[in-house]
Amino acid sequence: MAKSKKESITTEVEAAALDSKTKPSKKSKRDVDVDIPKDPKKQKKELIQADEKKAPPPKKKKKKKKKAKVSPTKTSKQESSREPKTLFAGHLPFHVEKSDLEKFFKEVGEIVDVRVGKGIAHVEFASEEAAQKALKLNGEPLLGRNILLDFAYTKPAPRPRNVVKTIFVTGFNKSVTEDEMKIALRAHFSACGEIKRISLPYYQETGDSKGVAYLDLNEDGFNKALELNGSGLGGRNIVVIEARPKQKNADQNSGRGDDDTSKRGPGRGNGER
Repeated sequence: MAKSKKESITTEVEAAALDSKTKPSKKSKRDVDVDIPKDPKKQKKELIQADEKKAPPPKKKKKKKKKAKVSPTKTSKQESSREPKTLFAGHLPFHVEKSDLEKFFKEVGEIVDVRVGKGIAHVEFASEEAAQKALKLNGEPLLGRNILLDFAYTKPAPRPRNVVKTIFVTGFNKSVTEDEMKIALRAHFSACGEIKRISLPYYQETGDSKGVAYLDLNEDGFNKALELNGSGLGGRNIVVIEARPKQKNADQNSGRGDDDTSKRGPGRGNGER
């Protein structure tokens, strides 16, 4: 009897163990969620977002502003052209007079010269010290306006121009054709330098040569050409003098005749350049 009870208990335990092996065990929701594999695309997206949160944002590089370089040559030129004894005065009333400026600067020192323009003036002092003292009056009122003062600067010297002068030539054989005479004149005055233009005027009515010529040369060549006055050209002694400026309202036949309305033969132009 006792044995059978013990055997029955053992049988029940074994049955329970067998039942636990055959039936799946219940898991919590948490365990189930962990075991379910995630979508690979969703998982990749989550990893990228996590990396972006961790990584600090890239720093923007600040562009350095380039400082403008001051040309030392300009400054040195400006300093060298400054007039240390002369001040430029601006923002002046148009009715300002020389006496007004002399009175304004009388406590500074001796004034050598005052040049007044429209709203501006140049005041030259006897010494640099006086000019420096006068500069301290910049912004002070003068006749109801605050005067503006600065050192005056000399203007650069103008470049020398290539001055062109004209000689008047006559006495040559006027029966020679225009082209032949131009060649002869160019050869005759070749030692005088560059000949910029040769003009052989003709009468409008007949187209005949006036027997004169005009040559344009630079200043040095002009002076050399005048020395050829009385020299021989084509067996004749020519006259070489400075050409006079063409007068207004002068008789057309007495002028140079170097105009577009001249009646000339074939191939005759207004001059050679």
